[in-house]
Amino acid sequence: MDAYELRMNQPYAESIREYRKLLERNPDDWAAIDGLSTSLMATGAYAEALPLLDRVDEHRRETLPGSPGSRRDISCSYWCLDQCPPQ
Repeated sequence: MDAYELRMNQPYAESIREYRKLLERNPDDWAAIDGLSTSLMATGAYAEALPLLDRVDEHRRETLPGSPGSRRDISCSYWCLDQCPPQ
């Protein structure tokens, strides 16, 4: 199974490992960055997911005019960490 299939079937530790392998080969693979951040959030690794979510958010806002980006996922991650996002 590839990283996407693993994430969809919920063995998140395996999907995290596969997404990291993809990012070693191509650090700007936006699908892999997004998939890794989603998998990390699913395991409760919100602090580790946040920098990736920030990257995805910036990319989405630049490439998709009017897109809300990843603000919801970022906000939820901060909430789960019992923190407020930086202003």
